Amino acid sequence: MVSFATSLFNIYKQQKPSEDSLKQLDDFMGTIGKGIEQGFSDAKAILTGLKVFEGDVETGVASTYDMVMKGLQNFREKLMASYEQQAETAENEPVTKTP
Repeated sequence: MVSFATSLFNIYKQQKPSEDSLKQLDDFMGTIGKGIEQGFSDAKAILTGLKVFEGDVETGVASTYDMVMKGLQNFREKLMASYEQQAETAENEPVTKTP
């Protein structure tokens, strides 16, 4: 679930280009976060309607939700670290003047 959702980031960047990479990342995370929240909410409603959202099923859904949220947070943190590293590299590059 996390791999699929985060794999869409490159498509999102192409469709919504921005000079501010962090804003672009935050907007993407907000968008997929809403979709994932809705998906879990819908699943809970369906399982509750079927009267099976209890015990191991409820625990499994909660566990899956936690893992997905942690995966998304890890994705965000890795990209932010990458952006910070790129910014530091750009700051440390020597400035060359062209005649």
